[in-house]
Amino acid sequence: MKKNREISSTFRCPLEEFEEETREDISQLWADMENADIAHHVQCTDTELAKAYKNVKVEIASEESTASQFSFITYAAAAVFLMVATGIAYLLMPVKVQVPAGETKTIQMSDNSTIHLNSGSVLSYSHLFNWWSRNVRLKGEAFFEIKSSEHPFRVVTGNASVEVLGTKFNVRYWPNEKDNMTSVFLSEGKVLLQATGTNNSVTLHPGKQSWISNNHPSPVAPRPVDPTKALAWQQDSFAFENQHLSSIFKEIQRRFDVKINYHPNISNDKITIYLSDIETAEMAIKDICRAKGLIYKKKNDSFLIYRN
Repeated sequence: MKKNREISSTFRCPLEEFEEETREDISQLWADMENADIAHHVQCTDTELAKAYKNVKVEIASEESTASQFSFITYAAAAVFLMVATGIAYLLMPVKVQVPAGETKTIQMSDNSTIHLNSGSVLSYSHLFNWWSRNVRLKGEAFFEIKSSEHPFRVVTGNASVEVLGTKFNVRYWPNEKDNMTSVFLSEGKVLLQATGTNNSVTLHPGKQSWISNNHPSPVAPRPVDPTKALAWQQDSFAFENQHLSSIFKEIQRRFDVKINYHPNISNDKITIYLSDIETAEMAIKDICRAKGLIYKKKNDSFLIYRN
């Protein structure tokens, strides 16, 4: 057994160079060999022992290199995943265009369609617009000039959707109006107006208007409308048909970015009136008060309206 001990001693001397866990593994391996009475069969020279030692070091270095490569790949994969997740989140986040009160805005879409937004309106759409669909969501009022495409252009409001291929049309939807109305007027082409969550729809032709509201949950039959009145806002004008004063005052506030206070007893009064070339809020308020027998007072950018 003397030779066994010599070989064991010769083999274990350089183990101090390795990590503790590695040293324990090699020591255990040699112990197992001794217990199995295998070591006494080993016949080797110093050169062979040195060669065996070198081979063990190479194997351990290879394993450590593999572990290091695995760690690098893991961190690289995590970084790539984070970048991809961030990119997807960005693409899914809607683009929002909000027009301040007192202003209008025209935007050019990636499909070369043009959208004219009225004061206070909000338009939102995906960063992926025109990839495989052309959907936008509208709160407010806008006139659309849509270029033809293989993808239908779809305008979604709170209670309706309008679908077209290539056309010009106006959509109006203000969520805070009493009747929650979506109205559509068609200038050119053909559009489909459909109530949200139903199959109820109508097809509009040029010069016709239809709408959906709380009182009319299905689209009303299209009717002819004077384009000058339907698109009055684009010509610095107002066209009100049997409309509550409260809604009219809100529209004037949006258009000119002013504050209008009024007595509650006139809020439900209605009026049909067309006001052309209106350059200031006071011009519109003066004409409305004259038509309804009301009085107004102005202080800076605020108005107070009441009954005489």
